[in-house]
Amino acid sequence: CMAIEDGYQLALELEKALKKSSELGTPPDIASSLRSYETSRKLRVAIIHGMARMAAIMASTYKAYLGVGLGPLSFLTKFRIPHPGRVGGRVFIDKAMPLMLSWVLGGNSSKLEGRPPSCRLSDKADDQLRKWFEDDDALERAIDGEWYLIPCGHENGASQLIRLNRDEKTPCIIGNTSNGDSSGISIPLPQVSEKHACIGYKDGAFYL
Repeated sequence: CMAIEDGYQLALELEKALKKSSELGTPPDIASSLRSYETSRKLRVAIIHGMARMAAIMASTYKAYLGVGLGPLSFLTKFRIPHPGRVGGRVFIDKAMPLMLSWVLGGNSSKLEGRPPSCRLSDKADDQLRKWFEDDDALERAIDGEWYLIPCGHENGASQLIRLNRDEKTPCIIGNTSNGDSSGISIPLPQVSEKHACIGYKDGAFYL
C-alpha cells in the first residue's frame, strides 16, 4: 500500500511540474518536484513505519493469560486469568484502532487527490475479528500455519523438529520404533515407549 501511495504522490508532483513548465514555457523542475514529494510523504511514512514496528513488538511479546513465560509461576495459566497487558491493550484497540486504521487504510486521502478514501471489499478484516480478540482458542484454530513439536533436550541427537500433520483422517503416532507408516514419528530414546502418544487433528485443533 505504501509503495502505491508513493508512486501516486510522485506522479501527482511530476504532473504539477509538467503543467507549470507548459504554462511558463520552461523545462520542468524535477528537483523541486522531488523535494515537494519528500516533504509531503515524510511524516506519514515515518508514522506508519513506527506503527508497524510497534505492532511487531506487541505481537512478539503478546501473552494471553497471566503466567505465560513466568517459569515457576506458569501454573497460573490453568486459571486463565487475562494478562493485564492484554486487558489494557484491548481498551486502546477498541477506542483508537478504528480511527487509526481509517487513516492508514484510507490512503490519507487529503494528500492523495482523487483517490477514494476506502479500500477494496477484499481488504476488509474478517467478520470474526471481534471474536478472535476475545477468544484465544478460536484465534488459535483460525491460524493457517504449520505446527511443530520442539524437543526440550538434545540427548542422543534427538533435536529435530516434529511437524504435526493437519489431516483429520490420519493421526500422528509417536513411538520409539518406526511402524512403516508415513504419519508416524520415531524417537529412539529410552524415555519413549513403543506407542508413546497419538496426536489427532479436528476442527482446527490438535488433541493428545
